[in-house]
Amino acid sequence: MTQSRRLRVALMLAGLGVALVPTMAPHFIAPAYAEDKDKDKAKAIRPELLKPIVAAQTANKDKKYEDVISALADTDKVTDKTPYEAFLVGQFRAIAYQNLGNKAEYFKNLIIMAEYDAADPADHIKWVQAVVGNYYNAKDYPNAAIWAQRYVKDGGTDPQILQILADAYYLSGDYANAEAELTKQIAATEAAGKKPSEEDLHMLISCYVKQKDDNGYVKVMEKWAVDYPSKDHWRDLVGRVEGKPGFADRLVLDVDRFEKSVGALENTDYLEWAQFAMDAGLPAEAKSVFDAGVQAGAINPAAQKQLSDRITKLANDDQKALAQGDADLAKAKDGNPFVNDGSNYLNYGQYDKGASLIEQGIAKGGLKHPDDAKLHLGYAYYLAGQKDKAVEAFRTVGGNEGAAGMARLWILFITGKADA
Repeated sequence: MTQSRRLRVALMLAGLGVALVPTMAPHFIAPAYAEDKDKDKAKAIRPELLKPIVAAQTANKDKKYEDVISALADTDKVTDKTPYEAFLVGQFRAIAYQNLGNKAEYFKNLIIMAEYDAADPADHIKWVQAVVGNYYNAKDYPNAAIWAQRYVKDGGTDPQILQILADAYYLSGDYANAEAELTKQIAATEAAGKKPSEEDLHMLISCYVKQKDDNGYVKVMEKWAVDYPSKDHWRDLVGRVEGKPGFADRLVLDVDRFEKSVGALENTDYLEWAQFAMDAGLPAEAKSVFDAGVQAGAINPAAQKQLSDRITKLANDDQKALAQGDADLAKAKDGNPFVNDGSNYLNYGQYDKGASLIEQGIAKGGLKHPDDAKLHLGYAYYLAGQKDKAVEAFRTVGGNEGAAGMARLWILFITGKADA
């Protein structure tokens, strides 16, 4: 559990386990088992208990708490107390022991009070809540979870206790129930039109880590990246796509393009990206990235002058050859030249033309890497500002070489919805 969440829970508990127990005068009614059917037998007090309870009530009014304890001493001889009788004895003892500073005895009697279901509902919930707080403060997390469950079962609605329930599950090592409770709470938060807290998302991710559930981890991390975008969140997700078996090295450029778009590119990535683009026969992209790296202070142009000159020359030559390439497209036997040229036009800022050529290449078929082409089409639409069409294109990407994983990240980023 994160430090900030621990602090939040500690503040919640500040008044839970320490509030004075509300006083409640006993009912003076005939002894139990009386024949009068008008009597409430469930709240009858037998003679052997009535006298000490009345004495304890009087001492309590006078704030003579030692006398309260003395007056109730003989009640322990009655081992078959009714729930109501046990409640009354527990109530006066709880008040007395709390005022006398005996936390252990106070808590023991508070539990007796909280177990009495027939009390006023508002008071009953308050006592159950106090039991939860005491167990949690004592770091008895399994019992804190049990009583928090009872709080909910008995009608309690305080969201703070629900948070404590999830925390108690987690801290007692019950990660499956902690996961289930957090998932339910996050769903309720989202149904109310709010974002779940980062602390809750972090804790839920930790539950999945403890259970070695990678799919669950990724699902929550996607939600976290969407709700609270950060370089680290996006890089974590990208790293998991790259780390899957079968990820194709040729998609490294697509990783760099995505990370730049979401603001997750590291300074050390610029030079590597430029070199990859050169190796892939995309000098225009290499030049664009190199220049951006210089502007960001990530590349020292003087130290990389030889590379800079080479990139500039190849980019100029490439632009001249691109027009001739358009003329050759009519002779193409498959869609690969269309996709290659279309992707290249994106590097010159001609997004619409690039998207159009990639579309034609996909339609013509015979592609060496059809899913790559669909991924690049989505990227072209994104660059052109056509986000709806970009999402549509990304949804068509399949395969098991990494293109589908990158397409999903693009959808998350563009829609801002983890379940889009």
